[in-house]
Amino acid sequence: MTEFDVRIESLKPMRLAAALGFGTSPEDEAWGKLLDWIWKQGLVAEIGQMRWFGFNCPGPDIGSPNYGYE
Repeated sequence: MTEFDVRIESLKPMRLAAALGFGTSPEDEAWGKLLDWIWKQGLVAEIGQMRWFGFNCPGPDIGSPNYGYE
C-alpha cells in the first residue's frame, strides 16, 4: 500500500460556472463551452486568477467510447 500526502483545505467562497460535455472528447466540448462563455462575458483578463476543476460525469461505460465531463 502507498501513502499519500493528503490534506483537507477550506476554500473561500467563490462564483462558479459549469459546463457538461458528452462524447468521445467531452473535455474539449466542456472547456470550449466555458471559454466561449468567458469571452462573451468579457472575463478574459481574469482567466489567470480563475481556479479550474473537472471530473468525469458520467464515467465511461464498458464497450462505449462515450463519457461525460463536467
